[in-house]
Amino acid sequence: KYKPILKALIGKNKCLKLRIVTIYNIKLKVRVKER
Repeated sequence: KYKPILKALIGKNKCLKLRIVTIYNIKLKVRVKER
């Protein structure tokens, strides 16, 4: 019963991490372009 919930939480965490990484990379690119 708990495994699907854990998988869903892990999946959400992975999505959040990917979003954070992409946003961070975009910010770095913008900073590099501004220089």
